[in-house]
Amino acid sequence: MDYMDHNFFRSMHLAGTLALRQLRSHKTFAMSMIINMALGLTGFMVVDGFNRSFRSEISKRTRQIASADIVISSRQPWTKALEEKIRQSVPPDAVLSEEVSLTSMASAQDLSRLVEARFVGSNFPLYPGLELESAGKLTAQSSLQLGSGEAWIYRELRTQMGLKAGDRLRLGDAEFTVVDTVIDDPTAGAGGFSFAPRIFMRIEDLPRTNLLGLGSRSIHTFRVKLSERGGFLDEDLLAESIRKSLTPLAGHQDLRVRSHRKATDDLTRLQAYVNDYLSLVALIALFLAAVGTSYLMRGHLQRTIKEFAILSSLGAKPWIAPLVFVFQCVLLGLGATVVATLLASGGLPVLAKSLAPIAGMLPQVTLPTGSIIVTSFFAIVSGLLLTFPQLIQLSMLQPSFLFQEANAVHDSQRKISSLAFFPALILWWLTAVQQSKSWETGSIFAAACVGSAIILTLAALPMLRLGLTISAKPGLNWLSALALRQLSRNRRATVSTFLALALGTTLINIIPQLQAMILREISRPDSVIPQLFIFDIQDDQVDSVRDFFSSFGGQVGQMSPMVRARLESVNETTIEDRKMDFEGEREQQQREALQARTQNLSYRTKLGSAETIIRGRFPTKAYSGVGLPELSIEEGFAKRLGLKIGDKMGFDVMGVPLMGQVTSIRKVRWTSFEPNFMILVQPGVLDDAPKIWVTSASGLKPEKLDLAQAQLIKIHSNISAVDVKSAVQRLMGFVDQVSVAVGIVAWLALAGGAGVLYAIAYAQSIERLRSVAILKTLGASPSDALRSILIEYGLISTAAVLFGISLGIAVTWAASAFILKTTWSPTDLGSAAIGFVIVPICLALTWIATRGVKKSSIVSLLQ
Repeated sequence: MDYMDHNFFRSMHLAGTLALRQLRSHKTFAMSMIINMALGLTGFMVVDGFNRSFRSEISKRTRQIASADIVISSRQPWTKALEEKIRQSVPPDAVLSEEVSLTSMASAQDLSRLVEARFVGSNFPLYPGLELESAGKLTAQSSLQLGSGEAWIYRELRTQMGLKAGDRLRLGDAEFTVVDTVIDDPTAGAGGFSFAPRIFMRIEDLPRTNLLGLGSRSIHTFRVKLSERGGFLDEDLLAESIRKSLTPLAGHQDLRVRSHRKATDDLTRLQAYVNDYLSLVALIALFLAAVGTSYLMRGHLQRTIKEFAILSSLGAKPWIAPLVFVFQCVLLGLGATVVATLLASGGLPVLAKSLAPIAGMLPQVTLPTGSIIVTSFFAIVSGLLLTFPQLIQLSMLQPSFLFQEANAVHDSQRKISSLAFFPALILWWLTAVQQSKSWETGSIFAAACVGSAIILTLAALPMLRLGLTISAKPGLNWLSALALRQLSRNRRATVSTFLALALGTTLINIIPQLQAMILREISRPDSVIPQLFIFDIQDDQVDSVRDFFSSFGGQVGQMSPMVRARLESVNETTIEDRKMDFEGEREQQQREALQARTQNLSYRTKLGSAETIIRGRFPTKAYSGVGLPELSIEEGFAKRLGLKIGDKMGFDVMGVPLMGQVTSIRKVRWTSFEPNFMILVQPGVLDDAPKIWVTSASGLKPEKLDLAQAQLIKIHSNISAVDVKSAVQRLMGFVDQVSVAVGIVAWLALAGGAGVLYAIAYAQSIERLRSVAILKTLGASPSDALRSILIEYGLISTAAVLFGISLGIAVTWAASAFILKTTWSPTDLGSAAIGFVIVPICLALTWIATRGVKKSSIVSLLQ
């Protein structure tokens, strides 16, 4: 046993020594390999580090907006059994804050206004952010609490009703004293904008108001803050676990349990878009590194395989040669990881500090340990698996190879080598799933990359045959004919080079197209940013409201009718009997058994500027009375309710039954601040139904904003106006910051991709030095030899770029349809033009690498 151990360690030492010596003797390859891998890995580490920081920042903001980690809500008052069950279902060290919100009329000084009354518990707020005019920003679980009979009111309510600190405000059967004014409320952005200004009061004061009567509409909420010690908990999975423990209890069929991410719609959509984008860019950077690694390692084996054959002829064990190759992969992977870590760890903080918008959004952009671990694992393991076919080839290497052509071993072991790629494919698939945090997204992208490689390989072989046919045509320039024949004769090298360049082109072209799509989704809308949302406008007040804001130098947006209705059935199955089956935002998040019964219906003759029909036809003509009225459903709403074209929906509109049929699915840009509705009914159906009109106002000078609100209430006391300026500015400011971040990440990934292409092109040109020498030996001038090589690689590069751009467009379309769930536009083709710069880059690098042959002797080139 001791002898075997001694022999094993001697063999390991021998393999390590030979690996180092061979790398030292091939310094150019070793440096190219480390630089190539480091560039790709740096791109991945920077993007991954940025993505992790971005997700962390989004989580902080969604917690602040939701004012909780988990939100448990119901439209019915809690029963004692359910309240006790809620307290038992959350972690024991969690902090709960109870809250009840409802809409009611508040009166003061002979004026009445519709308000949203929020009765909050003693732990309010669970997260900081709420800012009062006198007290400033409240901290988490602030010691500054509302007293009995005290109220905090929104600024616009103070303006509209002429209130000040100390004034009395009646709500229901109780009176409250105004003690402060809310000037910033982060929770105002959760789930859309409120239909009325808010008032905050103690939950202990709710019974005195007598507002919770039979049939009253209220929302009862428990907000949960998890302990920082439990930071490893997945809030989505915990929310689902809590929901499952609560749903068996009767009396709360509409119970909702959501994580902070799912309770904040706008930022959740933003996070989903940008997370998918950053994940795809990081995966592209990794795949580019893998393409360069595979190409360079195969070239290295071709150049050194005779050295391994000599080692075998000297009596070395069959597994020594593969072990030497394994040591080289490990050493090169570690070297590339160290270089990438140094570049990324130094680059991320500099990037964050040098860009003011990003620094404001992500104050602590550092390289996470997780990124380093994933990168190290991928660099070492992927290097081994990508060269697994070569390892099999080395294990079968015989001394007789010294007397064979280089392709003989390859042809005899082609099937085995092809099967040996499966471990690398499995690793790539698992890496894609892990990075994207989605089985669906990772699988689609991994399949797209592998499918692209197969398509390119199959496309290369007919092109080689075509080139050989063209080269035989009379009258063809001899340099061009020679280049075409060289490509056909060196089939393996040609296909390998074509595949590497085409895949690189494909991936590099995907990045700017994805960037264009994401920026289109999250950019500022073309519509005017509103300052006020105006509600409860009656039919006879529409023109008057328009004229009023015109007199103040402002303007109103689209006037939209709103009709309240109750959803009764889908496909003639009542809601009570219908089996719930809803789609979550990510497949690993469980579907919620919830369906909103009360809906806001509207109608219009044309789509808004933020709307696009993605399936079906939009109803523009008035309902003729024949057949069922047509319905247009918002895409996300249709997914959540499982609706499709042709489905029938039944409503109760103020006691009048209404049956309609879904004829179109709409996509709505969520960054638009126009009044948008989940359900649009064909014009001519709801014209006579009881309704109110909603719109937005913009263009008012800041100094006239308060005066306009006060005057509007005097003219039309029924109308409600909500100041959304601060909430809109907060959201759009963040969108602008993210837009800058998206562009920066795209350029970082492109820079890494350019480095990989440089390494491939440089390796190509070095490999062709021997061909140049042979041409010179046969009497060709140095200039003719160089032109032949440039023609050869010009053809490869051009074909690779054309195929790469085409595949890049196809993959981008697939990513937009199946991963990002957005719309691909022909305008994104402009960004694909970046691929055409690869041809001159390859030619320039080939010329730089081979121009030295003019001064070199034939003997030195052949050595």
